[in-house]
Amino acid sequence: MWKIREVSKGEEIELTDVFELYIIELPKAKRIIEKDASNKLAQWMLFLNNPNEKEVANIMKENNEIKEAMNELEEMSKDAELRRVAELREKAIRDEKNGLRHAREDGLREGIEKNNKEVAKKMKEKHIPIETIAEITKLTKEEIENL
Repeated sequence: MWKIREVSKGEEIELTDVFELYIIELPKAKRIIEKDASNKLAQWMLFLNNPNEKEVANIMKENNEIKEAMNELEEMSKDAELRRVAELREKAIRDEKNGLRHAREDGLREGIEKNNKEVAKKMKEKHIPIETIAEITKLTKEEIENL
C-alpha cells in the first residue's frame, strides 16, 4: 500500500503496499519543536532546514546523531574537492532550471506569434485594414501582407 504521510500533521493516505512517500514540510519544524522539543523527526527537520540555527545548537546537546551529522557536515565543508563537486552540482541544477525557464518563455513567445499570425490572417480575410491588424497583433505590415 502506498502511504503518503504529511509528517507535520500526522495524516496518512494509503495507496499501495509497494511504496511509501513522506512529505516533510521543513518550515513547520520550528512550530513542532516549540510544542515538543524531544520530537526526533522535528529535530532532523530543523537541522535539514538550516543546520546553523540557534535551536540546532541546543538540539545537538541532547541529540548525538544530529551532533555527528553536524560534525560530518563541517568535515565535508573543509574538503575543497568535495565542496567543488557540491558547487558544480548546484550550478548544474541552476543551469538546468534556467534553461527550462528560457525554453518555456521561448515556447510561449512562439505560441503567441503563431496565434497573432492566425488572428491577423482571419482579420485580413474579413478585409480589416492592415493598420488596424498591425495595431492589434503587433505584427509588421510586411508580415501581414505576406500571410
